[in-house]
Amino acid sequence: MRQFPALTCLLALIATASCSSNNTPTKPKPISPSPVVLGFDDPVPISNAGLAGTLSNMAVGDFDGDGHVDIAIGMVDSSKIWVSYGLGGGLFDVPKSFYSGPRPATIHAASLGSDTPMDLVVGGSGAIVVLNGIAGESFSAPETLAAFGGTPKEIASADFDNDGIQDVAATVYFPPGQGDVTALYAFAGYPRAVTAIEVTSGGDHIAAGNVAGNSNMDVVVTGSVVAGTVGIFRGNGDGTFQPPDEAPMGNFPGPIGLADLDLDGDSEIGVAFNSNPGLWMIRWQPSAPIVLDSTYAEGYPVSCVATGDLNLDGRDDFAVGSFGNADSWILVNDGNRHLKPPFAANSGGTSNQIAVADVDGDGKNDVVLAYLAVGGYLRYLRNTTH
Repeated sequence: MRQFPALTCLLALIATASCSSNNTPTKPKPISPSPVVLGFDDPVPISNAGLAGTLSNMAVGDFDGDGHVDIAIGMVDSSKIWVSYGLGGGLFDVPKSFYSGPRPATIHAASLGSDTPMDLVVGGSGAIVVLNGIAGESFSAPETLAAFGGTPKEIASADFDNDGIQDVAATVYFPPGQGDVTALYAFAGYPRAVTAIEVTSGGDHIAAGNVAGNSNMDVVVTGSVVAGTVGIFRGNGDGTFQPPDEAPMGNFPGPIGLADLDLDGDSEIGVAFNSNPGLWMIRWQPSAPIVLDSTYAEGYPVSCVATGDLNLDGRDDFAVGSFGNADSWILVNDGNRHLKPPFAANSGGTSNQIAVADVDGDGKNDVVLAYLAVGGYLRYLRNTTH
């Protein structure tokens, strides 16, 4: 079992000099795949037998190392994580429960060590803990990564210090009386230490990846320092970050999806909007750090976003769900840093979390949807593209 040192979380601003990337993206050769017919079956229910309460968050990964996709659900009503283990062919076992320590407000799947099963990072009131996945459908007891007075809101992972092991970043809300702010924390050098990157006034959603065109992993946060903005914290490759590049995005920017649309080595950023409906695509560039590229699915109340290759051409596409609409939408990458018009896929009901994974093991990425609420549900859309 991995051991975590005691961590004292002190808010501190990182003040490092800003620098520009000298990378000049090269336009990739166009891919000319065989013509395909994009399609998805009607939604297939995933058993949530025994789950009574409010579903808070979903994480998708292989938590027992058997090669099948598993689905973990957090429940805010108890200190438990429920996992539906995949049996292959799109079938799942009845959910099993595991003690999570704090009541899970957010959960995240990550590979935090050299072992094969993926781990679960759980954020709840006052702490972030790690449950190590174990072969045979089990987890280790929760190990505390950090404890503080706030509540984690969302978690991301990437290798921030280039040591070959994924690290953790999280947005953490501190209520009135403790600042009424959100702090962005990075746990670089997992499980070595925690660094408070920025004190913010928004900071709901977070994603991690290479967006600045170098080999280092960066962090993207909506509501970074000023509410209604998107901020990019460029990684220095040693677990530290530069002050954020920011751009206003209007009221309540939501979940974030990253995808390298043009295969130039850095990811474009998709931000979901529900109050100002649509998917906004932005990118980082040295001359003007954040550029609004395009908006898609305008008029669609997008509540969640995920990325992955959905039309079998080797390029990442976007899948978005809607809170208040029975459809999800697939936005296919056109190979020229843009997305094609939305393709409607019947979701069978509203959804507020989405993931892309090969659920049935047929080599095609499917779409997993969750309605996180009292009496919520899980479903997946089988990819029938051919």
